[in-house]
Amino acid sequence: MKIDRKVFWGFMMVSRAVRYSICKAMRELLLESRGHHCEECGSEFHLDVHHKRYRVPCRMSDFIVLCETCHNNQDHKRIMEVKGHHVKEE
Repeated sequence: MKIDRKVFWGFMMVSRAVRYSICKAMRELLLESRGHHCEECGSEFHLDVHHKRYRVPCRMSDFIVLCETCHNNQDHKRIMEVKGHHVKEE
């Protein structure tokens, strides 16, 4: 998949404060649209927005709402897969 470099660099040239505001607004929109709970275990505490895939421009479907524990588990799985290890699904 090709990334439109003009769109990517256009976003990167926006000030850090503006990027932060965009990301914060997107996070709140995701949390609200997904019911303020972890999409893996249902927890309502310590929620994070996790990238399922990275692309520019990003889409709402590129993210999943996870609690801190499930987010750490997803990150661990991704690291192990990148290293070429098979990750057993629970």
